[in-house]
Amino acid sequence: MKFHLPPFKTIITRYHIILIPLVLVIVTFAVYWQVHNFSFTSFDDTIYVSDNKVVQQGISRDNLIWAFSMGKTDDHAYWHPLTWLSHMLDCQLFGLNAGAHHLDNLLIHIINLTLLFLALYLMTGAPWRSGFVAALFALHPINVDSVAWIAERKNLLSTTFWMLTILTYIRYARKPDISRYIMVFCSLALGLLAKPMLVTLPCVLLLLDFWPLGRIDLGQTSIARHRDAGPMFQPDRIARLVMEKIPFLALSIATIALSVASLQVNNQLLDAAAAPMNLRMENAVVSYIAYLGKMVWPTQLAVFYPFPKFVPFWQSFGAAIFLISVSVQVFASARKSPWLITGWLWYMGTLLPVIGLVQGGLWPALADRWAYVPFIGIFIIIAWNVPERISTDHHLKNTAIAITAVAFLCILSVLTWLQAGHWKNSQTLFEHALTVTSGNYVAHNNLGNVFFRQGRVEEAIYHFTQANKIKPDYAEAQYNLANAFRDINKKDEAIKHYEQALTIRPNYENACNNLANLLLSQGRTDEAIPYYKRLLQLNPYYEQAQFNLANALKKSGRMGEAVQHYLQVLTINPHEAAAHYNLANAYKNQGQLNKAIRHYRQAIDIQPNNEKALQNLATVLMRQGLVDKAITQYLKALKINPDYVSARYNLGIAYYNTGNIPAAVDCFKAALRLDPDADHIRAALEQAMGKK
Repeated sequence: MKFHLPPFKTIITRYHIILIPLVLVIVTFAVYWQVHNFSFTSFDDTIYVSDNKVVQQGISRDNLIWAFSMGKTDDHAYWHPLTWLSHMLDCQLFGLNAGAHHLDNLLIHIINLTLLFLALYLMTGAPWRSGFVAALFALHPINVDSVAWIAERKNLLSTTFWMLTILTYIRYARKPDISRYIMVFCSLALGLLAKPMLVTLPCVLLLLDFWPLGRIDLGQTSIARHRDAGPMFQPDRIARLVMEKIPFLALSIATIALSVASLQVNNQLLDAAAAPMNLRMENAVVSYIAYLGKMVWPTQLAVFYPFPKFVPFWQSFGAAIFLISVSVQVFASARKSPWLITGWLWYMGTLLPVIGLVQGGLWPALADRWAYVPFIGIFIIIAWNVPERISTDHHLKNTAIAITAVAFLCILSVLTWLQAGHWKNSQTLFEHALTVTSGNYVAHNNLGNVFFRQGRVEEAIYHFTQANKIKPDYAEAQYNLANAFRDINKKDEAIKHYEQALTIRPNYENACNNLANLLLSQGRTDEAIPYYKRLLQLNPYYEQAQFNLANALKKSGRMGEAVQHYLQVLTINPHEAAAHYNLANAYKNQGQLNKAIRHYRQAIDIQPNNEKALQNLATVLMRQGLVDKAITQYLKALKINPDYVSARYNLGIAYYNTGNIPAAVDCFKAALRLDPDADHIRAALEQAMGKK
């Protein structure tokens, strides 16, 4: 019996729903595979993973609460709990293996392109056009930031639920019922928990009702459906379709409120003084055109584009005229070419939340990563409109389109591979940004951080200085410049720049802490204390500041206040050994020996090799007359560090007090060998020898 393989054309036609996404997956893996060798960047990856101690602990009950909270901490950024849990799971599985985190991003991107193809195919029944949209989405260079940037997991993960929401909505639209509606609602809710970007999705669902689903019938052109794509969708009343979106809109509005609240809690929300509203509006209009330019000519892409100081009138006016003209044409063609209105309003609407009218954190003029979902609308326009505008022989038309599409995708793949290479590490990323942009103070600052971590302090100072020249009110560059001057012992310069950083941003916690620490190290304790107190007014849970203030108060002789702040440290973190140790020392100096013993023991429980805590515990036990117990602790300290002179000497005193003179003599001799110039040890030895 012979087995006959069907013709290639038959295989493609019959199995396109598997073969098209399979080819896209393979190509996307090949283009992005290099990311598995990439490291964490110093730009936001530190906040999300590499310096985030909570995330690194993995998923636990406490961390689950942390992920859903809106507490004021430097490592919390803003509210997107599902994204935090995703990073925690990665750390639990892979630790700080950056390559594994990168591959996880790539995997989610591949899931997204597959879901996008499936959603478009189920709605339109057009496998090749759906595949082309998915290919543009998968391989366009502007999406490199979302894939190669670990901190952009939120963008990828939220898009996964964006696509799942559309898929569940397709199922609901075929046969509306409450259980299917709840599935749509839950998918949207999960997406909003990953990133608030999905707030526009209810409006997108209404667009899809118009085209391609056809649930809103305004006489628009219907689509020719493939036999495997399932039944057509039934039209319904517009009022009913709008009403069914209201719960989705309510969920989106609630998420917006939570996001704004989290930005306010973490001092990330920028007011109109940071960038006047008229400038924000002008930049927004121009950005819509700039994004389209980057789609058509995707070169000179960068991780950050500085927000402009002003926008020339001709640019904002010309951009507004262009957008209005295109919108008018799109609406005029709504019946004949309904994909135009769906694609155009998808682009305009989904970009609106990040177009810059409301700003939080370090806000750029535009960002490549923000086009990840919006460009799907433009890709839809290209995939459906271009073939419709080509009037020629059907066979020649299909062949020409196929050859052109493949050639175009090959070019995009090469550009994407090259663009992804810039994300190898922080240095390559920001050096590239400086090459393709001008006035990029963020790139200078971050490249300075790279050099600072490498010990190349002079080069770091150069880039921090350049950042400050470009943007004198950039508090972070002032702060980093201060750190660099501190490290090369130019402390007066460091203090000046810490003060400038605090002038620009009065609530800059790290600058306040570092300035106080520097003043304390110079013996300027009374000047340091007010900065610590100011910092703790901003953030009472700043553990290191509580600890440093306690040390400063102790140094200035204000022992009672110091004790209170050590106790505050232990309220925040009961397992802070240094706080237990210093608190025990304070209690010892106040004569509260039982409290001192309790905290010395707690410090030792946390750090069993804390030789100083062992010796000080022994000393307090001696003062209470518990000599045998004191000897045990001295011996433990000496087991850890046999050359611990004071422990050896004090052990000798303990032996002397118990009448064990030979052992005392041995201890004093050993201590004297370690410190031959110690007169008090020599005197103790002579006294013991006399007794002997």
